[in-house]
Amino acid sequence: VTDPDNLFDNTIGILENTGGRGRSWERPVSIEFIDPDNPTASMQTNAGLRMHGNGSRGSAKNSLRLLFRADYGPKKLNYPLFGEDFVAQKFNTVVLRAQAANSWISGRSEDRKSTTYLQDSFAKDTQGAMGQPHSGSAFVHLFLNGTYWGLYNPTERPDGSFGEDHFGGDDTDYDAVNRRFSVEVQSGTKTHWDEMITHSNTNLSSKAEYE
Repeated sequence: VTDPDNLFDNTIGILENTGGRGRSWERPVSIEFIDPDNPTASMQTNAGLRMHGNGSRGSAKNSLRLLFRADYGPKKLNYPLFGEDFVAQKFNTVVLRAQAANSWISGRSEDRKSTTYLQDSFAKDTQGAMGQPHSGSAFVHLFLNGTYWGLYNPTERPDGSFGEDHFGGDDTDYDAVNRRFSVEVQSGTKTHWDEMITHSNTNLSSKAEYE
């Protein structure tokens, strides 16, 4: 729930200006997680909301990101969003994936034919089942100011905060890079990334070099 202008105003609304990025395009919201099967597990807190994604920003259904900081309330979401047994129980940010790629609103017929809304979560859960670090994943029905907005897939964003939440330390202890039009540093540096790319471009002709 938020002031409607934060979503729909031509000047400041994030859903009317889907290309907006960064802190200046973050808007305050009150969020509730409602579990009809377990009312005692329901939760309310405050957060920031901004657009998420790249190519999907031109889609009819947009991905969003919740950010938790002292400006709004608690610095982290302290809630078992992905189950009581999941390794991380506190989160700096949660991505609300619209799942636009393989969906019924995709412009590509092959995407619409393969729509299950399960591909991404299945890959993450399978990685976890093999004992490897993985992002938490769930499914919710999202309402914005009381209006049903569709099926969304809350998940973790694998950045420095993810490293902090899963392995300890501070988010600045971790290098996290993202590739949009170029390699962008989310936390730490890309020094080791650049070294890896340079090595892989020239020195993978033998097993010894690969190792």
